Amino acid sequence: MKSWKYAVDRSAETPGTGPQTGNLGTLGTSARATLWRTLQRAASALVPRLGWFPLAIALLVAAALAAAPQSAPPSQIQRMVAQLDLTAEQKSKIDPILEEDAKQVRALRGDTSPEAANKKAEIRKATDAKIKPLLTDAQWKKLEQLRADRNQQDRKKK
Repeated sequence: MKSWKYAVDRSAETPGTGPQTGNLGTLGTSARATLWRTLQRAASALVPRLGWFPLAIALLVAAALAAAPQSAPPSQIQRMVAQLDLTAEQKSKIDPILEEDAKQVRALRGDTSPEAANKKAEIRKATDAKIKPLLTDAQWKKLEQLRADRNQQDRKKK
């Protein structure tokens, strides 16, 4: 069975985030039925006025947008590195490293075991070892300061 995606703007719920995608499978049966009835009513109202062609084009565009890969929100390290005023060359070298880091850490999301925490720390150390030579001393110090500030904010929350 094909998975249908829908876009949800959760920016009101979570400040600093934009539209995210969800899976229609997470909607309840009544919500899916309501969505389907709404689409049927829209189609039945538009087809007599405009014909099938505009509706078919709209459905094709909607399907293409739903099938387009959705980019993940930036990770914490990606947001910090964005504040370092990187050159184009630095950015082109560092971005793939940070993408891989984010991918590996997201794979461990939700796992609260000590092994997962150790694995995340290892991933971060490996990422630091890869990006440190690409940054200037001033950029590296600024990154360390941003991390220290973030850790201090986290401790205040607890």
